Amino acid sequence: MDSIDLCMGCMNDKKGAQICPHCGWVEGTPPELPQYLAPGSLLSERYLVGRVLGYGGFGITYLGYDLILNSKLAIKEYLPQSVATRVLGSTTVSAFNTGDAQENFAYGLKKFLDEARALAQFMDHPGVVNVRDFFPANGTAYLVMQYIEGITFKEYLQEKGGRLSLDKALGIMLPALDALREVHSRSLLHRDISPDNIYIMTNGQVKLLDFGAARYAVGEQSKSLSVILKAGYAPEEQYRTRGEQGPWTDVYAAAATLYRALAGKVPPESLDRMFNDNLEPPSQLGVDISPAAEAALLKGLAVRAEDRFQSIQDFQEALMTQGDTVVSAVQVSDPQEALTGAGQAGAARETAAPAPPLLSSSTPAPPSPPNPPVAIPSSTPATMGPGSGLYVGPPGTPMPQKKSRPWGKILIGVGVLVVLALVGFVGLFMSMAHTNGHLSNADGSQYDGNLAWGVPQGQGVMTYSSGENYDGEFKSGKRNGYGKQTLSDGSVYEGEWQDDQRQGSGTLTMKDGTRYKGNWLAGQLNGQATITSTNGRKYTGEVKNDKAEGKGVLVLPDGTKYEGDWANDYPNGSGVYTYPNGNRYEGQVKDDKYEGHGVLTYANGDRYEGEFREGKITGQGTGTFSDGTVLTGQWQDSKYVGP
Repeated sequence: MDSIDLCMGCMNDKKGAQICPHCGWVEGTPPELPQYLAPGSLLSERYLVGRVLGYGGFGITYLGYDLILNSKLAIKEYLPQSVATRVLGSTTVSAFNTGDAQENFAYGLKKFLDEARALAQFMDHPGVVNVRDFFPANGTAYLVMQYIEGITFKEYLQEKGGRLSLDKALGIMLPALDALREVHSRSLLHRDISPDNIYIMTNGQVKLLDFGAARYAVGEQSKSLSVILKAGYAPEEQYRTRGEQGPWTDVYAAAATLYRALAGKVPPESLDRMFNDNLEPPSQLGVDISPAAEAALLKGLAVRAEDRFQSIQDFQEALMTQGDTVVSAVQVSDPQEALTGAGQAGAARETAAPAPPLLSSSTPAPPSPPNPPVAIPSSTPATMGPGSGLYVGPPGTPMPQKKSRPWGKILIGVGVLVVLALVGFVGLFMSMAHTNGHLSNADGSQYDGNLAWGVPQGQGVMTYSSGENYDGEFKSGKRNGYGKQTLSDGSVYEGEWQDDQRQGSGTLTMKDGTRYKGNWLAGQLNGQATITSTNGRKYTGEVKNDKAEGKGVLVLPDGTKYEGDWANDYPNGSGVYTYPNGNRYEGQVKDDKYEGHGVLTYANGDRYEGEFREGKITGQGTGTFSDGTVLTGQWQDSKYVGP
């Protein structure tokens, strides 16, 4: 495939079009941020770089294309924003010339390549994302991975209302634990297990993502561990630069992930639990769970490492030998349902009025002209400006094993004092990094909520000068996750966001009560969708870039129904109209009018089969009447004009 025909938004053949017919990407769209490589950049004379799939504090993931194998893939670039950047118009990544930035960048780069080598060991493992290639370039390094379609466990939980039953949660977690057990067998640690890094593919397969050795290495080198750890999922030993880590570290994070899936919330931070453990057992939160399964979960979440399971296998066995029915793999229908959205949404038009009897002196009433499409309010750009952890030792390095230490009472006392001092320091450090606060911006917008280094991160509320309001999740200053947007005209969108755009499953309710429910891509409705109007009209079917496109069904308040092909928001192609008076048309349609060959059947038994023009019986055809009369020949404006 010639690269000039590849869309940088989806890597499908756009056949020379300026606007991609598959995803709506506009040719020549510049990078959203100066740190990003420009779409169309070429790496290693083989890999074409497309749009950005994700951007965290330690790297950028792009959509890519292998020009040799003609296959879509994902490309991860090492770019830790705390110590390096890329100047707009340049491809080279440069470390800051301040403090230890260059040393930290180089250390993290080495770990990034170590991660690539480690992941290459899992090429054939179904539970770990496959690495195709890795190489240094542009002053940094790149990791080429398989491109997988689906959703994260976090997105799946949002789709399911925030929590799952035990069997459904285990159906996802057990395959992830199988993969994690294999990781540990190679003397590796993941160190960043969370719902963000467990991926459910469209075929139901579960994979571990984001083995970020470089991410942890930069934090370890700069002693900024609190910045890179996910609150609620990281055990206390990860907050200490000399904390002894091993398989028990990933056990805690995996148990925290399972707890989040069952309880609907993240466990309290491990540091907060050290001296006042306020973790609520799932059963006290209304979770249907057996005592044995709950005991296994709580042991996995033990604050002290020595009180936890020391291996993933022990944790798995305890979860599975508790008398409940355990799903060994996620059901394919579940992730598919999550990927297609909880509901359906779209824009559609009104259809034709019932046609009069054949041979009438008047012509059939043509289909009603379509109403203009309902305007879908766009997402107001955020005014705020603008991320993983695998331990990789040298090849052959054995996994650190837990040691027994016969502490004496005096040493215990000294140790407690040291831990108290350390916790106080860490608490002070974290209070600087993660706070709640208020921001006032130059454009008049106001923010209240969680902050990380002065940037919205976590749950918060942004009020814009236009009167728009957003209440939900933020990441790196942008709307990411689940949130509710209230526009100045009273319209409300509630659903998923990515990089300040509606993306994922969501519902938009217009001021007049018209309700869109379905999937969003880059701020527009795309995929299977439904729209319900206050006057009783309901469209269910496929939508592309906010317009009905593909197969769909429209039902009007009087019972009139059209089912068939749509294009550009109109019935176009092949379809069937049925009317409450018993009349029925089946055939070709163009712009919501009968056009081409079709069959029109009337409730009184009359029938016409032949050509139609502009919604009227015109051309060669045959009329068959209930009294047995048959007329074959030319017709004009629903009148027979001769053989």
